[in-house]
Amino acid sequence: MLGSSGVCRQPAMNLPEPKSWSSDLEWQTASDDQRTSLIDQLNPINSKRYVGKTTDIRSAHLPFYPDNISILHLTDPNWGNTFQTYYLEDNGSLHWLNGTSPPIHEVNAKAPIALDEANVLAYLRFFFYFVQGSDGPFLIFESPEQPEIPLINAVDDKLELAFHAHPASYNGRDEDGKFWVAAIVWYGNALFEVRCQVHTGGMIEMMEDNLIVNGLETHMTAPLS
Repeated sequence: MLGSSGVCRQPAMNLPEPKSWSSDLEWQTASDDQRTSLIDQLNPINSKRYVGKTTDIRSAHLPFYPDNISILHLTDPNWGNTFQTYYLEDNGSLHWLNGTSPPIHEVNAKAPIALDEANVLAYLRFFFYFVQGSDGPFLIFESPEQPEIPLINAVDDKLELAFHAHPASYNGRDEDGKFWVAAIVWYGNALFEVRCQVHTGGMIEMMEDNLIVNGLETHMTAPLS
């Protein structure tokens, strides 16, 4: 059954498991050779931060890309607790995920991306997290337990978030092959019900977005640059 905004409302017993964009990824620590190559290519990051001996570098495969494409995750205690950075790596070529869409679309075209019914929600979570606005990521919100979510202290926020948490849903394809998806999005201090079309090439078109909660004390942030 679809709600007024098109978000799929199923009986609780049939709901799929809520997921983060990184829930199913298998991270591997970079080898010494990889570290050496990346340090040579990356320093300095955004003219501010340096990759060195204390930097933790991990990689994982994303299910909607070929095996030669991986995502890199870098953290360093010298960068502070809240900053982390990500890159898409294509046979040694690096695309910095800096909160804008061009790096993702560039890899989508080059790889090319291969979307299907099994991975389109994983792509939706990934894309919305890494394409950010002035108030941070457009997080696909499915559970208050998602690792991206900051500590929630306000009792009213806990109640609102618990009530509105809902798994993203895949709702079929149209005659042109586009995927229909629906989800709850947390942006800044507000929640929205959204309904989108995902094109086979990775472009996402927002068809509906309805504000359902505004003025949360907990602010969604995830700085990438």
